[in-house]
Amino acid sequence: MVEVTQIVLILVLVILSAISSGSETALVSINELKTKTLVKQEKKGAQALYRLKKDPKKLLITILIWNNLVNISAASLAALIALDIFGSAGLGISTGIMTLIILIFGEIIPKSYATNNNEKIALKVAKPIELLSKFLYPITTPLMKLSDWLTRAKKNNIPIVTEEELKSIIEIGEQEKIIEKHEKEFMHRIIKTGDTTAREVMIPRNKMYVLDSNMSVEKAMNHMIKSKYTRAPIIKNSNDNIIGIIHLKQLLSANQEGQGQLNIMKIARKPIFVSQKEIVGNLLRELQLKREHMSIVVDEFGGVEGLLTLEDLLEEIVGEIIDESEDLSKSINKIDDNTISIHGDTEIEKIEEYFKIKLTGVKEITNINGLLHNILKDLPKQGDKVEFQNLILEVKELRDNRPNKVIIKKK
Repeated sequence: MVEVTQIVLILVLVILSAISSGSETALVSINELKTKTLVKQEKKGAQALYRLKKDPKKLLITILIWNNLVNISAASLAALIALDIFGSAGLGISTGIMTLIILIFGEIIPKSYATNNNEKIALKVAKPIELLSKFLYPITTPLMKLSDWLTRAKKNNIPIVTEEELKSIIEIGEQEKIIEKHEKEFMHRIIKTGDTTAREVMIPRNKMYVLDSNMSVEKAMNHMIKSKYTRAPIIKNSNDNIIGIIHLKQLLSANQEGQGQLNIMKIARKPIFVSQKEIVGNLLRELQLKREHMSIVVDEFGGVEGLLTLEDLLEEIVGEIIDESEDLSKSINKIDDNTISIHGDTEIEKIEEYFKIKLTGVKEITNINGLLHNILKDLPKQGDKVEFQNLILEVKELRDNRPNKVIIKKK
């Protein structure tokens, strides 16, 4: 005769089967990255979850042992009850009924629920599963060794998230309105720096702005002021022989101290040489650690291929950095019909274009800084006001001893 306790025991075993199936789905589906986030958030159960995820094979074997034990026990008990009621036909009846019950209530429903609530469930069951894993240690250990032997498992350094998966996460983040479009583009650029080499972003050797090693401080300063650059490599005889790096601030400072006739190599810094195959992300970190803004790119034989600046590297992450002299609408601010405010690095051509004029005697001068220096025969100072042909130029603001804001009025 069927006892109530037998029915209750079967129900308990089915519930345990459901818990086991749900736990398996929740624990396996939650990734290591999410687990580390939960640990940082100090969620209850996160530490136990993290320990379980460190050994996924042991975790899976533990849950499978538990799940199979309760399923077999439930099926066996149901078979005994069915045989008692229906005789020899009871075995087939119990097998059919229990298969359906375990499939629906022990697998489909709990796994579906766990899929949608994996974090919540994983945190709740992590500690009990960890205790169960310790209890079943004598069984799980030989099974793990057998599994390793059969599959000839090798330990691989598999990343938590692959590059393609990370890109997919970013795309989903944008679709779900978690991140903005510009943030997505920023993240994609950061990922790309892991594949981009120095050769791909460098300024080629034939386009480098350089200074000759025989130049004096004063001559180099005047030369650089007329250019749009604040740093330059120093060459000896050819572009393939770079022996130093100089900053305009060094030249300005030395000249103000009365060292205008000093050779620039006396104050130059040693150049940093990097391989053309070096990854952009690594280069950015190297320049940051060495507190440098420029490096020389060389090939495998040491020949100069080009130069790379910190700005070039940053542009790979944040996009193009527009200089004041590169964009007419940003470098020229209209005050009235005949007056504008500009940055000192603004090219003379753009001033001519704006006022629809043609200046003479400026063929060798590229920007307003160079023009002011040429007129004044000295470094421009705040408040300096000069007339040049049909223009009046007034220095309103300096930055790093260079005109940062200049007012130009057409007569």
